[in-house]
Amino acid sequence: MSELIPCIRGEDLLRSEKINHYPILIKSLISCPFEFYNNLYVTTLHNLAEYCQTMVYSSTEFNYPCGFLERQLSLATKILQLRRGRLFPKNAGAEQISSEEAVWTYALFTAGLFDDLFYLLTNREVKMVDSNKQTINIWNPLTGSLYKQSKFYEVRLINHQPNHLDVIMAALVEHIVPLPAVEWLKKYKYLFPQWWDAILQIDSPDNEIKSIIQRVKEKRTPQGKRNHVSVFLGWISNHADNFPDDVFRLRDGLFVKQEVIDDFLREYQSISKSLLLAELQKENVLILEKDDIHHVYAPNNYANRNVVKGILLNVDLLPQFSSMPLNRSYNKDICS
Repeated sequence: MSELIPCIRGEDLLRSEKINHYPILIKSLISCPFEFYNNLYVTTLHNLAEYCQTMVYSSTEFNYPCGFLERQLSLATKILQLRRGRLFPKNAGAEQISSEEAVWTYALFTAGLFDDLFYLLTNREVKMVDSNKQTINIWNPLTGSLYKQSKFYEVRLINHQPNHLDVIMAALVEHIVPLPAVEWLKKYKYLFPQWWDAILQIDSPDNEIKSIIQRVKEKRTPQGKRNHVSVFLGWISNHADNFPDDVFRLRDGLFVKQEVIDDFLREYQSISKSLLLAELQKENVLILEKDDIHHVYAPNNYANRNVVKGILLNVDLLPQFSSMPLNRSYNKDICS
């Protein structure tokens, strides 16, 4: 029999240790007033989470609790990171690009969240169950989020291909994207058709949003388990206040001493050091193991500067750490 799983509200899901670094990272990549961010971005994230719950994405990719939700958050985050170095719409004047910056950012963000979201219907059967393990009904995502319809659920992965995926995706938009956001997007006659085609999973030529999504997906590798770098970064976020002297900011990024890595590996014994370092290197993280490199990265006043070993996290991975409760920052003291 399938496992009975509790339905969790979106806000609590996004606070879970497995994925709580994504909302922090997403917020750091978006520049807008707090009320605007809360009404559009946060609402969208909460609604999405209440659909994905703690389900896996598929039997082979992101196949772990919260895998589906992490897959969507990870894709949207990488799209926002890539968006920072691009101007939209293409070939537009500076005034138009500036005036449409916010709407293009939200369009790219939501299109990433909706990529392959139809998997909620195509590769699983979800039963809504009561506390006595009695089946209430088969969940249909088109009728609303799982959280709003049941306290518990059971999920079974199947191979099912419903018709009219465009209709399915359009229905999901109504439940997940706030209506004011859709009305806002409709005001932009060049942007909206591209966004809508991306949401409906329709391939269309010269779609700037689809091209960004595809570029990000091409850089990703299928995952059968959670990325160890993601686990490591999330662990640092949750434990930063325990070792402020061992994690400190440099202008190149965030330096993490060897002792912190060792503590992490003791807690996650299933992850080998060599595997973690290999994955970190794929993220362009500099591994610092030679004592003679201290003069480049060690602060002038650091007591043990001759034995500093650890890793320097790439700055592209670091927006999530802007609010970390670190007591030390050596940006001014670092040797150049």
